[in-house]
Amino acid sequence: MSKFLNRDNSIKASTIVSFVLIFSMMFSLFIIKGSETQAKSDEQKKLEKLSWERKNEVNIDEIGKNQKGYTITMRPLQKDNKLVKPTSIKIYKKENDKLVDVTDKGKVSHYSDNYILWSYKHNDDKNVKSDLKKDLGNQVFFDVKYEKPVADNKTQEGQMVKKQIHELKNDVIEDKSKKNNTNLKEHKSLLKDNKSLLKDISKDEKKTHRYMHEIRYE
Repeated sequence: MSKFLNRDNSIKASTIVSFVLIFSMMFSLFIIKGSETQAKSDEQKKLEKLSWERKNEVNIDEIGKNQKGYTITMRPLQKDNKLVKPTSIKIYKKENDKLVDVTDKGKVSHYSDNYILWSYKHNDDKNVKSDLKKDLGNQVFFDVKYEKPVADNKTQEGQMVKKQIHELKNDVIEDKSKKNNTNLKEHKSLLKDNKSLLKDISKDEKKTHRYMHEIRYE
């Protein structure tokens, strides 16, 4: 009888050990899967950031290490299927949280009567990188005046709202995957508000618009 009891206890112990091993393996797989999901999520965010920047590369100026000059070019806008030409441009550097007019450090000109340009140190026979970093830094702000009031959603404000919309869309996707209804409700509301704001910006006709470009140096 005791042999049978020992055998039965041995089977029970073996079953418990097997269960523990299976549970441990499942838990390990769950952790690995979670880590892989997080890694994929982080990688996806990096790719989306790069994609966003490519779509908005008009607002990102890459400065090569051997680049000889720098130019800001603004094209005409459209209103009622007609061109609205830019008439003047002012360039600003951000310094101590204030915008300082640095237009005189370059030259303003017009091209083909439709475009306005601000050219910086194209005649200097040296790389522009160090001087540009000193005179403009990593961001350049500029006001462009047009011949009559016209709307444009590529302004500094428009770009900020577009970026916010892009980030909120990603937040909504993440909230849904995590089933975080509190954050989902908040992000959906903010997304709706920002989309509405972008529509208002797209209809806001002004004679002068402010733009901002990020400057990146090799």
